[in-house]
Amino acid sequence: SFRRLSTDKWLPAQVPGSVHTDLMQNGVITDPFKNDNEKKVQWVGESDWTYQCKFHCPDSLLNKPQLELVFEGLDTYAEVALNDSLILQADNMFRSWTVDVKKWILKENVLVVRFRAPEAMATAAAKKLPYTLPEGLRSFTRKAQYHYGWDWGPKILSCVIWKPVKLTAREPCAILSFRVVQDHRIDKPTGAIAYVKIKSEKQRKTNVTVKSAGFPTQIIQEVNLRPGIQTIQIPFLFPDAKLWQP
Repeated sequence: SFRRLSTDKWLPAQVPGSVHTDLMQNGVITDPFKNDNEKKVQWVGESDWTYQCKFHCPDSLLNKPQLELVFEGLDTYAEVALNDSLILQADNMFRSWTVDVKKWILKENVLVVRFRAPEAMATAAAKKLPYTLPEGLRSFTRKAQYHYGWDWGPKILSCVIWKPVKLTAREPCAILSFRVVQDHRIDKPTGAIAYVKIKSEKQRKTNVTVKSAGFPTQIIQEVNLRPGIQTIQIPFLFPDAKLWQP
């Protein structure tokens, strides 16, 4: 459900979604892309909005050593609270946010996301500068720039949970990301380095295995992990690799 921060009336909401589409579905506003409705809905982008949901966490998750809430997309200035505890302050539409919520999560939970009006936040940032930026307030916000209006589109400053929100459980040792950087120097066999980002809850010794589906390559490297996040580098070769571009 959601509400305008200045009111006490809660309305049903759809997530992922948008405050404008939620208002349309509840009959509060009409389609801002029709006629001159753009002018009639500017108050939406000038208001603060709160989204709220309740969810159950089963014992199978609750007993895991690490629980994270993953917000894949928040647009844009958002304060997130779980069971009345502030867990996140977001300010970028284009990235995801991951929060370890193990110490706050219960069997029955209330999650609240409060969105601040983007132009009000940008205006506060602009006042701190002794000069004016050429693109105005949009320059201060990591938000889709067309939301501020363009020659081809209306100004619709939305607040939105625009991608899914997930509760995930991690094991005491987990791979966070993986990428490969190739080395194509002519005087050496084709090689690569695997960069493996790992989060470990404690000091431990373990093996990291890198396999390739396209080549008969398997590297097993013993690593010493420290508590926290670290990136392990594992070099390996593709001796029979054929380069697609000379």
